[in-house]
Amino acid sequence: MSLESDVKALARLPIFSAFEPEALKLIAFAAEPVKFGAGDVVFRNGDVSDGGFLVLSGSIMLDLGHGTMDNGKIVGPGALIGELALLAPTVQPSTAIARENATTLKLPRSLIRRVLEEFPESARRAREAVRQEIENFGQELDKARRAL
Repeated sequence: MSLESDVKALARLPIFSAFEPEALKLIAFAAEPVKFGAGDVVFRNGDVSDGGFLVLSGSIMLDLGHGTMDNGKIVGPGALIGELALLAPTVQPSTAIARENATTLKLPRSLIRRVLEEFPESARRAREAVRQEIENFGQELDKARRAL
């Protein structure tokens, strides 16, 4: 994939959608392209995570810990796996396995922090996007509680 297509893929993600173009270019340039063959493990449940993966092609199955890979969630191009790990240390809550050949961009937390330091306006916008996501999640939880 090209730098331009990687920038466009990043810009489609809510957390990066309001970033300045130069910030997105830096992320796309510095991110590590990682290819996985069908059946390759991307990460395992319980692994310490130092960032996320943007799926560029192929598909990845996330075993959410129910014991059977048949019931896993499947993500494809445009999906960001490990969004929270971009901002804070986390432990993987699932095992991710490539279902077919897949290409990803590994987005280390250290890279995202560097970009946020160098582009304070992007940092402010990202903070607002995360705040809005948390607020929306809280509203969805309230709806679910009322429905029960």
